Amino acid sequence: MTFHSYRPINARMIIFILSCLVFFIGGCATFIAQEQMDSLEASLRSYELAVRWGQYEGIKGFIRDFDNQSRNYEKFSSVKVTSYEVLSLKISKNDLKAEQKVEIRYYDPGYMIEKTLTDAQLWEYSKEAKRWYLRSDFPDFR
Repeated sequence: MTFHSYRPINARMIIFILSCLVFFIGGCATFIAQEQMDSLEASLRSYELAVRWGQYEGIKGFIRDFDNQSRNYEKFSSVKVTSYEVLSLKISKNDLKAEQKVEIRYYDPGYMIEKTLTDAQLWEYSKEAKRWYLRSDFPDFR
């Protein structure tokens, strides 16, 4: 009968294995958070373009419960946006909510007077849908 001798795992090996596990787990979390941030950036940019160019149908896609909203979004189609400037962006610690403030300059072609409004947007990430939704109200163009 032959016996094999095994060397016991030393402390350095245990530290190495634990370090690899921590790095791997941390790397996965970082990758997921980066995916969410990339998705947020894409959503904010797409929403900005939809507002700038008056794409009513595109804007509806950013609002989760669009059919339950009472606001008259049709009025938006008569407004022309001249400027959309991001003033600030804050992201929650858990990367599931974001607040963005933007300054929107616009005019109604019937009146030809440029107006300015500050739009406080609240965005929320849906883990199920893997996308961001606008939770705040649509800009109030008056």
